[in-house]
Amino acid sequence: MADYLFDTTVFVDYHRGDPAAKHLVERLIEGSISASYCALTLAELWIGISTIHAEELRRREEMEYKAAFTLMESAPISNEDAKLAGTWLGKLDENARKELFADAIIGSVASRRGEVVCTRNKEHFEQFSVQVETY
Repeated sequence: MADYLFDTTVFVDYHRGDPAAKHLVERLIEGSISASYCALTLAELWIGISTIHAEELRRREEMEYKAAFTLMESAPISNEDAKLAGTWLGKLDENARKELFADAIIGSVASRRGEVVCTRNKEHFEQFSVQVETY
C-alpha cells in the first residue's frame, strides 16, 4: 500500500504547471512519499488526451502521465470498492451521484487500501468515509 492515492486533479494540475502539484510529484520522485492511482483516473486522463487535436501535444501529455505512473502503484477497483461507492452514492441526489461517481470509486479504493486521497477537490471526498488531503 502507498501513502497516497492521487486523484486525477494531481496529474492535470501537474501538467498545467501548478506549483503545489509539482512539489507533490517531486516528493514522489525523490521517494519521500509513495502513491498509487486508480484505473478510473487513467480513463479520466485519457478522455482529456483524446480531445487534443495536435498530435505532438497529445503524445507529450500521454508520455508525461505514463512516466508518472511508472513511479506509482496501480490500485485496482474491487467488487467491494464498487459496492461501497454505490452505497455512498445511493444517499445522494441524482445530480450529485452523476457528479461524484468517479470520486466515490476513487475514494472507496483508497479507503480499502488505507491510503489518503490527495486531491484539489477535497469537498468532493469529504462526504464519503475517506481520508483526504489537498495539495
